Amino acid sequence: MKISIIIPTHNRFNKLANLLNSLIPQIRKHALEKNVEVIIVDDHSDRMVVDQIGYLLDRKVYTFIRFFSLENNRGPSFARNYGLDQSAGDLIIFLDDDCIVSPNYILETVRIHEEHPEVLVLNGNLKKLRDDFYSNFWFYSYDAVFNKNDSKFYRVNRLSSGNFSIKRDLLKIMYPLFDESLPSREDYDLYLRLREKKIDLYKSDDLIAYCDCRDSLVSLIKQRIWYSKGEYYIRRKYGKEFIIADEEGHKVDIKRHYPFLAMLLGFIWRSSMKYWKMKDMMRTSNLF
Repeated sequence: MKISIIIPTHNRFNKLANLLNSLIPQIRKHALEKNVEVIIVDDHSDRMVVDQIGYLLDRKVYTFIRFFSLENNRGPSFARNYGLDQSAGDLIIFLDDDCIVSPNYILETVRIHEEHPEVLVLNGNLKKLRDDFYSNFWFYSYDAVFNKNDSKFYRVNRLSSGNFSIKRDLLKIMYPLFDESLPSREDYDLYLRLREKKIDLYKSDDLIAYCDCRDSLVSLIKQRIWYSKGEYYIRRKYGKEFIIADEEGHKVDIKRHYPFLAMLLGFIWRSSMKYWKMKDMMRTSNLF
């Protein structure tokens, strides 16, 4: 089986290097060089970062790594779709550049897919890399939505684009995979489209990737603002009432454990949504 691993990246050289350092040893240990291709798509990072990645890859000959640098910043959806277009794998793994995978991640992913040929979309298991306040905050919501304590392989009603895999057969049903008009929340959009096609999503807790979450209040706020932009556009795509009703079933109450942070981020979310709406209305009015 041919495996393609697609990694979009933007201005995070150190995190990308950590991910590669978790992938390369297992590829070599299990002599997978001819069966695995790692496709890195740089989404127009700063020139210094692009040079760092190039130097890292040129320093040693990695015949199984292919590096593409985009001329313009197009967003994670475009970067993933671009990597997908370059890929040849029967099995395609998507990893975010802020993850570090477990030592047998690749072989375990192949095993689960072979044991479940009917599964087209498989979520991996994200765990926190650090045990700190901001990691615990982020994973409180993730655990509530994604994890079940009584099973290791189960259906889920969500998709986490930072650690999941598909069989290439899925592309016969859905192509392109990601909606490139969305700046974020593209994984939620993909889940909605998969659900519409009646394609079940599964999760295996054996496919572990450790996520290097945001580590400061400022970075968490920036992420929240960016998510709100995707939320605005996904509401515009499907209708505000539909999205609010659908998200109600996945809502996680964080106020009890993180009251101040929940209040602050809630305020930023509401304010950001108003900002994106106003900006969109101004852009639309300028067209006439």
